[in-house]
Amino acid sequence: MIFKRKEEKPVGVGMICKIRDDIRKLMQDNDNYRDNSVSHRQKTLGSTIYKQHLQKRAHMNTIMIEDADMVYIGKDSIFGNNIVEIIPLTIDRDFYGYAIKKLLNDKKKFLINKNSLSLPSKTDLDTLENYYHDNLKQRIKSDIRNNYGYDFNW
Repeated sequence: MIFKRKEEKPVGVGMICKIRDDIRKLMQDNDNYRDNSVSHRQKTLGSTIYKQHLQKRAHMNTIMIEDADMVYIGKDSIFGNNIVEIIPLTIDRDFYGYAIKKLLNDKKKFLINKNSLSLPSKTDLDTLENYYHDNLKQRIKSDIRNNYGYDFNW
């Protein structure tokens, strides 16, 4: 019997992916992130993100790509074959969905190198399935379809 090593499938357009942990730590290791990230602030305070934390007059109210864990790859970028356009699906400390709804309403997109992404594990997908309640998942799905024109499904 011959055993083959299971090779990791490359990430591509239309896939749900995870930002690699080592890359996220590097991205979060700067003063701009620590000074402006709403997730970092709420993590430091031991709290979750609420609507008032995202208001313009609130200090440290920025939702950053460094805060995203799971993302959806929308399309390849015009800037190169290794750069993709992503939309965050989960934001750290955003258990009620205020941050993700704000991002989708503002039609925010981010660019990232494909090498910074990996396919999620079964556990990650189960966590994503249970991260938001069903009504919010339906709203996220419709917002991605309406605002970005992507055929997104959970």
